[in-house]
Amino acid sequence: MLDVIDRCVLFTGLTDQAKRMIGEIATRHSYPDGTTLVYAGDPGRTLFLIERGAVDVLVPGEAGEVVVATLRAEPTPTEQYSGGFFGEMSLLDVEPRSASVRAKGNVTLVALPQKKLGEVFDRRPEIHLVVMTNIARVLSRRLREANARWDT
Repeated sequence: MLDVIDRCVLFTGLTDQAKRMIGEIATRHSYPDGTTLVYAGDPGRTLFLIERGAVDVLVPGEAGEVVVATLRAEPTPTEQYSGGFFGEMSLLDVEPRSASVRAKGNVTLVALPQKKLGEVFDRRPEIHLVVMTNIARVLSRRLREANARWDT
């Protein structure tokens, strides 16, 4: 699972030892096409890294759910701040999930429970700082991209 942690932008800047600590709390799960992995409105308690496959991110719309993004195991350079993971907001707040996520084809995920990550962060505050900084960068990039879409 370390290869998935290595390629995820959320863990950029961590030492190999820190990545191993995160790998020790990770679990791998596989799901078939069409499986809803998380539901909008549910509590967010886990960060997911996409090891294999892709997922659709869906939000409620007037005519049902609307796909707002497709996240892949290996995002392209332009997707590096939006792909490869979901559930990162659960590490920042205690709000319910803002979107549902559904498997697009067979998918393998690496799950990092919020509680266990919190224990790692308590033992190694520098890991917490790096991960939170990276999440802030991701959210900043997403906001800038959304603003650019509104400007056109």
